[in-house]
Amino acid sequence: MHVATTGRGRRTVPTALPRSSALLDEAALTAWFSAAATGDRIEYWRGYLAIDANPTGSKLESEDRRTLGRVAARAFRLAEQGKAHLVQRRHGDADYSYLLVVRPRPRPVRARFASVVFSTASELTPANLAIPHRIMEVT
Repeated sequence: MHVATTGRGRRTVPTALPRSSALLDEAALTAWFSAAATGDRIEYWRGYLAIDANPTGSKLESEDRRTLGRVAARAFRLAEQGKAHLVQRRHGDADYSYLLVVRPRPRPVRARFASVVFSTASELTPANLAIPHRIMEVT
């Protein structure tokens, strides 16, 4: 069963899973991620990912194996973009939980710019805004 936790594990919420209780698809992972808050985590696979996603070693059906590959690739892209951490929890031999943990999202550029403008606006005076005459001279 895939489990999503909120607030550093304080609440446990079962996720809505497509087709079977063993496989999370890319759309469900993306939908969960877009609604998740910093620190939320989801188990996107339980097993041995390197074997389970491999056509020669996997016991999964080909469609499920491709779905698993897409989910793992999506999780990896989120980690590469700095939006999530990927964590493994070992339960036993060839038995791991693969977790995606949401990282803090950066504030939008507009908000950062506005905070700088408004924080320095009170410091601006006509004397601060005056351009020295020597800078304006063209030689």
